[in-house]
Amino acid sequence: MKPPIWFEHTIQDLRYAARLLMRNQASSAVAIVSLALGIGTTTCVFSVVDRILFRSLPYSHADRLISIGISFPSLPYDFMFGASYLDLRRHQTVFATVTSWTGVNDCDLTDSESIRLSCAAVESTFLSTLGIVPVLGRSFNAEEDRPNQPLTVLLSFGVWQSRFARRADVVGQVILLDGHTTRIVGVLPPDFETPTLVHADLVIPQRLDDATLERAVTGRPLRVIARVQPGMTQSQARVVGESIVARMLPEAPSRLAREVRPRVRTLRDLQVGDVKVVSCVLLGAVIAVLVLACANVANLLLARSVARQRELAIRLALGAGRITLARMAITESLLLASLGGVAGSLLANGLLKLFVHSAPESIPRLAQAGTDPRVLAFAVLCSLSCGLFFGIGPALAHPNAEALSGGRSVSSGRGFASQLLITAQLAFSLALLTAAGLLVHALWRFQQRPLGMEAQQVMTASISLPRERHPDVARQLAFSEQLEEGLRNTAGLIAVAVSDSHPPKVPLRSKPLAALEIDGRQPESPALGTVVWRAVTPAYFQALRIPIRRGRGFTEQDRNAGRDVMIVSQSLAHRLFHNRDVVGHSVNGVEIVGVAGDVRNSGGTASDDPEYYVPRSHAADAFISLS
Repeated sequence: MKPPIWFEHTIQDLRYAARLLMRNQASSAVAIVSLALGIGTTTCVFSVVDRILFRSLPYSHADRLISIGISFPSLPYDFMFGASYLDLRRHQTVFATVTSWTGVNDCDLTDSESIRLSCAAVESTFLSTLGIVPVLGRSFNAEEDRPNQPLTVLLSFGVWQSRFARRADVVGQVILLDGHTTRIVGVLPPDFETPTLVHADLVIPQRLDDATLERAVTGRPLRVIARVQPGMTQSQARVVGESIVARMLPEAPSRLAREVRPRVRTLRDLQVGDVKVVSCVLLGAVIAVLVLACANVANLLLARSVARQRELAIRLALGAGRITLARMAITESLLLASLGGVAGSLLANGLLKLFVHSAPESIPRLAQAGTDPRVLAFAVLCSLSCGLFFGIGPALAHPNAEALSGGRSVSSGRGFASQLLITAQLAFSLALLTAAGLLVHALWRFQQRPLGMEAQQVMTASISLPRERHPDVARQLAFSEQLEEGLRNTAGLIAVAVSDSHPPKVPLRSKPLAALEIDGRQPESPALGTVVWRAVTPAYFQALRIPIRRGRGFTEQDRNAGRDVMIVSQSLAHRLFHNRDVVGHSVNGVEIVGVAGDVRNSGGTASDDPEYYVPRSHAADAFISLS
């Protein structure tokens, strides 16, 4: 069967375009490399941004899910007090359903081989509100979500696969979780994720009944998720949700009321946060690089078309139609773009692996980024768009009669197109170079910013103690002191300290500045913001070389005698006492014995908070950080 005429013409045009590319190998290589860089970087960034901004969330009708609560300076998440949530659940009529959960914490699976896992504590309506159906078994029921009931657990797909070999009879089995007998009731789907994207290996009931919630007026904070009624827009749900939460704000203590704000966000905004703006800017920047590469190739093809004016004029004189010449030019540009797209896809795969390996873990869904069919389709679309973009100029350019006599002329239209492309190149290049210069300058300033301590020759380690072996503070203290004593006697170590965290990591504990009382009195104008604190041993400041500006550091007498003393940072001393000497004064009944230099304690992602320190023996727990 004879192929259709359009197919024959396409094959002829491809052969002709391939001969042209082989004839001009240098310029073709430059064009392919330019396109590979533009398409590769754009595809790499899109594969990351797509997971953050565009890919649908693994929940049923995820666009109808919102996070509702209040924001508080001492907590990094939105929440509701127990009584407020109970009132919302009982009396609200605008949401289809509401549910709560209390975050993710460490837990220990203590069967034949003990392993540290992470457990998410949720309400019995949590999975149904999110629209998640277990792949095996069922979710919790309301009875299992009450206090003093037999313990139950849902396994993540990864734990079911690695720990139980994906056995179908796992439902109903009993395991030891934190030393307690717990029955498995179901297995979560492979794409399950918590609303905050914190990894959870197991899901357990939070076991809070109405009586407990009613007493928790300002107690344990709950994270609340609501599903909007069909037909209600997100903007309407935000207005309604904020008005509901605003009515609950009087329950907050008066000293803290001015720092509490209602906050209603979509689930995507809750997960992405400030990364959304950064992702959009980054995607826009690489698209600008791609446009710049297309402009380069377009200028290159325009210059090549000028050199081929006589050839094209002869073809036109021999009967070739203008549509035929335009088709040939478009075919050449698409072939060039396809080669650049293939090279760009290979480059994107390598760049993506490098980016995932070296980028901060705080980027949402970074581990999920990959060159899947959706990303490859984006690369193909970029290639075709680029081919049409820089091929339209040569396709519209036609030789004039002067070209048949052997002379060369450039029409005003072509000259204008070339000038326009050069102007666009200069504009994009100037904008990108300026942005890159500002970014490099910001990174340089970030690297030069002092840590407030000496990080050279400092080794750190973090240890989490199993609860079944160290269930109380006494055993935890005994373990940490034995470990500290053993390391202190190790040759080559100058100083050994134990704390619950170390900079530049964000401390585990914080409270609003407005909750601090100075010398037993509330300040007339409480400071806004958050103060963080750490429990440390006396050698902490020596180990990290944090200077004591005034007063003294902790001593073993402070630690052993159980004295209520603290050391404050310079920024906290200034916020609370301005220019006065703070040593000898008290904060919340605890005497200040020294002022330490400021250290970076925000993880490098935000402004540093004021900080204070207490002796380790006063606040030991199951988490130990060694320095």
